[in-house]
Amino acid sequence: MDFPVFSFLFCWCSEENVALKGFASQSSNFDDGYAIKAIDGNRDGNYFCGSCTHTKSDLSPWWKLDLQKTHKVSSITITNRQDAVPERLNGAEIRIGDNPAHNGIQNPRCGVISSIGKNPSVTFQCNGMKGRYVTIVNSGRKEFLTLCEVEDILDFITLVDEVAPGQNLALRGKATQSDLVEYPYTGHGHAYNAIDGNTDPNYYHGSCSSTDWQQNPWWRVDLLDEYTITSIVITNRGDSCSELINGAEVHVGNSLINNGNRRSHTFTWDKGVSGRYVNVIIPGNKRMLILCEVEVYGYPTPHGQNAAVQGTATQSSLYGYFLASGAIDGNRNGPGSCSFTNYDLSPWWRVDLLKRHKDVYASRLKGAEIRIGDNLEDNGNNNPRCGVIESTGSPTVTFQCNGMEGRYVNVVISGRREYLTLCEVEVYGVPLI
Repeated sequence: MDFPVFSFLFCWCSEENVALKGFASQSSNFDDGYAIKAIDGNRDGNYFCGSCTHTKSDLSPWWKLDLQKTHKVSSITITNRQDAVPERLNGAEIRIGDNPAHNGIQNPRCGVISSIGKNPSVTFQCNGMKGRYVTIVNSGRKEFLTLCEVEDILDFITLVDEVAPGQNLALRGKATQSDLVEYPYTGHGHAYNAIDGNTDPNYYHGSCSSTDWQQNPWWRVDLLDEYTITSIVITNRGDSCSELINGAEVHVGNSLINNGNRRSHTFTWDKGVSGRYVNVIIPGNKRMLILCEVEVYGYPTPHGQNAAVQGTATQSSLYGYFLASGAIDGNRNGPGSCSFTNYDLSPWWRVDLLKRHKDVYASRLKGAEIRIGDNLEDNGNNNPRCGVIESTGSPTVTFQCNGMEGRYVNVVISGRREYLTLCEVEVYGVPLI
C-alpha cells in the first residue's frame, strides 16, 4: 500500500533572475566581450559601453549559462545589441536541459529568436522547463554571437527533489498537543510519537500522535532555538482515516499566543520563515488531528555574527606587506589593514570559513565578483556567484546572498589584469548543522 506523505515546500515563488548567480562561457572571445557580461545585471545594449558578450565569427557560435543545479525555468529574457548589427542574433535557439555534452546545444528547445529587430529585450516563455544549462546557439552558420543580457526567471527556486536536505531539526525538539485520544499509559497517540524518527503510518504500531475529537485540534514542536525553516514533511496516517488531515494548516513563528496557532505563513513566504515553534492545526468543530511523523528542515537563523574573522584568508599574490589576512582582521579603517595583490590577470582573494555556512550577506567589497561554494577548483573562482560589484563609490557595500551555502568566499576580478585591494570583508551567516 502507498501511504500519503504531505510535503509542505517553503519556497519563494516571486520572480528572481537566477542567471546572476550562474557561471557563463562561450565558444570564443572577441576583444573584451567576455561571456560573463551577459549576466552582470546590466541591459545596456551599446557594445562599446562594456556590458555585452562577443564571440569570434564561429561556425555555430554558442553561449552557455551553468545555473549550478537543476531549476524550473519560467521565462528567459534576452537583450540584444542595439548600437549596430542587431540582425546577427536572428535565428538563434534557446536550449535548456541537464546535458552538458556539446555545450548543451542538444538540450530541449525553449524558443527560436526569429527576429528581435529593434526591440532591445525579448522574453521567451519556457513554461517550467527543467535544466541546469541554458545555451544560446546560432546553429549551422558562421556568425558572431553578441548578447547584452540574459535573464532566467524561475517558477520555483527549490525543486521537489530538494525538499529534505540536511538533518531533521524536529528530532531535537519537544512536542505537545491540544489533547490526547487515549489514556496516557497506553503509549498510543502521544505528541512525541510524531518526532521519533519513525515514519510508520500504521497507527496501531504505536508511532503516531493523535488528539481526541475537539474544536481546532493542534500539535506543536518546540525546536528549542530559532531556525529558518526551508521545508516540512508530514507523514499522515495510512492504515485508515487518512482524510482526517484535510484542511490542516502549518504555522511557524516565535509566539506561543493561542498555543502558537495565531499566525499562518503556509506557502506564502518570500524566502524562508524564521521561528522556534512549528504548529499543525485543523480549524473547525469535531476534528481529530493524527500525525505519524513531522520532519522539519532548515538552519539556525543568523544573528549578526561575522564568520570571516574566524576564518583563514589567501590571495593570488602578495604586494608588499599587504597580507590576505588584513581583510578579515575586523578593522575597516585601513590603510595598513588592507589586503593587496600584484598586478595579476584575474586576481583573487579567498576566505576559508573552515566549515560550511549559509551566507546571508557580505560587506565592504572591492572587486568584480563574489563567489560562494565548496569547490576549490580554479581557487574557488568557479563557485556560484552571490553578486557583481557595479560601483565602488561607497566605502562599504553590502550584497545579499540569500542563504547561499559554502565554505569558501572568493572575490575575483575575472578576465583582466588588475590589482585587487580589500580593506575588509565581512561574511554573515551560520554554520550548517
